Amino acid sequence: ACFTKWKMEDAMNIPVKEESSSSEHGAGRSSNHAPAAISAAENDKEDCIPFHDIYSILSNYREKNGGLNIPRTDAAMSSLVPALNKIGFVQVPSAESKSVGDSVHDDKQSDADSIKQSSTAAAPIKREVQDTPAVAAAANIATKIKGRCDICDQKDGFRGYNLQTCSVCSLAVHERCYGMTLTTTKNLNFVCKACAAIGSKVEVNKPSILGKSSSTKETIRVQERPTECVLCNVHDGIHAMHPLFDTHGPKGRQLVISSQGGDSNRKLAWVHTLCANFICSKTGGSVYGCYGDDGRYEDDSDQEYADEENEVRFYAMATKEKGKETAWSRIITDSRKTILCSICGKRDNSGDSLRIPLQCSANDVNELVDFKRRHNDRSECFVGMHVGCARWKGDPPTVYGKQCKMCYFFDGDNDGKHNDPQLACYCRNHAEDIVLNNP
Repeated sequence: ACFTKWKMEDAMNIPVKEESSSSEHGAGRSSNHAPAAISAAENDKEDCIPFHDIYSILSNYREKNGGLNIPRTDAAMSSLVPALNKIGFVQVPSAESKSVGDSVHDDKQSDADSIKQSSTAAAPIKREVQDTPAVAAAANIATKIKGRCDICDQKDGFRGYNLQTCSVCSLAVHERCYGMTLTTTKNLNFVCKACAAIGSKVEVNKPSILGKSSSTKETIRVQERPTECVLCNVHDGIHAMHPLFDTHGPKGRQLVISSQGGDSNRKLAWVHTLCANFICSKTGGSVYGCYGDDGRYEDDSDQEYADEENEVRFYAMATKEKGKETAWSRIITDSRKTILCSICGKRDNSGDSLRIPLQCSANDVNELVDFKRRHNDRSECFVGMHVGCARWKGDPPTVYGKQCKMCYFFDGDNDGKHNDPQLACYCRNHAEDIVLNNP
């Protein structure tokens, strides 16, 4: 039910044609290596990219979007610096500090796949470099953008994850965390699902009931960017969102909920991607991601799908079947009956609440081993919380001047060691343990 199927090694396998060794750029780049980095200051550890790589990225982008080309001159490249900084490229070196034709030496070249570059400064480049998608992709591998993923709270490049920034709201998400097709390039036109919905007319089932579909349809217009998650009590802020559907499959449509004012003020149901991912992993699929136009939620067949059909399109929630609880719907029902969020104080066992509270992860059977050994006690903790409340509404303690996290989530690797998602939510006391007793 959780999307952990993509392989980073497949996404990194970019064919890059080698250039002539007489070129100012050397013998070309390996598809599995990033361009050499430049340090903008002696003590600065942030990644930078050479001007000729910036040119490859932007020129290729401009040619695809309007047929414009960029003159390859120092003055022209210098004029791009403000624009690059605005979209998130960090520490672009000035034209004075490095000429367009200068080469860069990477002290960390591997023996097997070294990146050969000229050791002497070259004259200004007079020829046009072929701006192929592969060249732009290879340049982008080393490009780091500012910010942290809204879902896992890690930086660009963490364990190879590629960070994208929404061109509308500036939300930052890792492709894998957000359920996107994995790439190694920065998409300057990326728009998150919440922003893409603004102004759209969404077809919904009438009536809209969780777990059911209908042959009758109606439309609802999205007036503004959705910020309210139905799985927690966080109703504001710019966060990664996915629509919540009434059911999976091709007949499913986005669920309609009523806010204050009843039917006259209906709105569409959305979930934080973090809340949905966390609950999916914690409960074994009580909330689950659905893929493609057919809304499938899992596929055990050998059928191959295009990359875009493997993107998480929406989430759905387990419900009773023929009036009887299933193993997954019972988890939701029991959680709402027995667990109260200690942060927002909202009860979820009555009314039409779709929120799902979870228990503190301290000493849980599935708690991360590294975290479990840091607790001072070994008893189970029964303090409850909503995932979004723990992440964005909690009042985390501070230890040694460092704010403790109350919510941890990482979608996992394909390295054989951390394949499964790694997650934990803690009350204030146990959140403090994680930092205070960190060896």
